[in-house]
Order: sequence, then structure tokens, then C-alpha cells
Amino acid sequence: MELTYIQHGIDAVVIDDFYPKQSFKIVLDECKKLIPAMLTPKDTGGAMDENNEHYIKENRGIFIENTTKIFYHSADITTSERLKKTLIEFNPMWKMYAAMNASNTLVSYYKETDYYAKHTDMSVFTILTWLNTEPKKFTGGDLTLYSTYKDVVSNIEYKNNRTIIFPSCTAHSVSPVKQLEGFSDGDGRFCISHFISFVEPKRPEKI
Repeated sequence: MELTYIQHGIDAVVIDDFYPKQSFKIVLDECKKLIPAMLTPKDTGGAMDENNEHYIKENRGIFIENTTKIFYHSADITTSERLKKTLIEFNPMWKMYAAMNASNTLVSYYKETDYYAKHTDMSVFTILTWLNTEPKKFTGGDLTLYSTYKDVVSNIEYKNNRTIIFPSCTAHSVSPVKQLEGFSDGDGRFCISHFISFVEPKRPEKI
């Protein structure tokens, strides 16, 4: 894995080649199997506009259990002590990431004209991992991160097997996907989203 840090008002980390080759194939195959069961934005809790009238994304997705092969091969991103240590050495802010103890996982699929407008997530940290079949048969699907500091933005180009970690309060958007010639179902943009949070441990009842 290769880590790149984004600064200048945006706290985020980009990790390229996250999955080893064998794990990547397993995870991508599992994502494709989920396509028939994927749900609309309404059924996956998608963000809405300021008036709560319209969903601001067009894609399909499904939340998965922690027992799936996808979660098993992705667990290193949420549990790796080596990664946590590396992040903390770069910026002490990431101590909060290391303290998180809960997550929900959403697998999303983008095809022709699918997008996600500017929004924030209802968690503490967000982890996105992108996957697609090769050769890639679409354009777009890039991520933009927005800072509240002097209108700073960071445009992160879509790349196969790329992971991005950032605080969930950071506004972000996904540019529309455009299918290329020869595209077939399953050739689109997969995104595995881990929504990381903290759950207060239950304390023993006082007797």
C-alpha cells in the first residue's frame, strides 16, 4: 500500500493498491454478485437536498454484514494497528480514528450518469475503496473533497483499488459516470464505504 496525505485545509489520506491481487479479485467478484439485490437511494439512506425533497445521488447500493467475504478482506483498513500508528505519526488528529470501535459497510454501484452531489456522512470517519473490472469501461466517478477553509477543494481522480480516508464531516461529491463502448453490467464503478464511529461500551449495572 502506498499512502499519500492531503493537506492545505483538507485532512485526508489516499492509499493506492489497497487490496493484494488475490483479495482484489475475490472482493470484486462478490461486489458483482450483489448488483441484483442493490437498492435505490431511498432504501440506503442517501443524502437529500436542503429541503429534504429530493435525493442528491443516483446510484444503487446495499449494506452488508460483517460476516461477508468483502468485509473479511477489507477488515485491515479498520483494524490495522500499523496503519493507525502511521496515521498518528503524520498528524495526531488521527488518534480519534484509532479510537473508533464500530462501522457500517455500504457497497455502491455507479453506471451511466450516476453521481453523488455534495454531502457529508453521519459518522466520524469515512473510508472509500474503489474497484472496477479491467480494462476500465467508464470515465468520471472522481471524488471532490471540500474544506471550510478559504474554499479549498481537493479533486481525487478515480483509480482502481484506491482507498480514501477522511473525517465524515468533510463535504464530498462524486462526478457523473460516463459509460464507454463495450460496457456491460458489472463494468461500472464499485465503491465500498465504511462508516466508522464510536459506540460507548455497556457498563455493568450497579447492584
